[in-house]
Amino acid sequence: MTCMAIFVCIKGWQKYPNELLYSVQPVSVFLRWYVCATVLLSYHLYILREELSRILRETI
Repeated sequence: MTCMAIFVCIKGWQKYPNELLYSVQPVSVFLRWYVCATVLLSYHLYILREELSRILRETI
């Protein structure tokens, strides 16, 4: 899942290099990367929360 999100981000980078280099549409570029980073972060936080709750259940 994470690899897929990173792959999509890299594909976006390769597809729109001019936008990212020259900031033709800075808002759309910012939004694209912000959404990508938010999805990745929330996915990792979800996995971390699940792991922590599983460890706590096993400990108690």
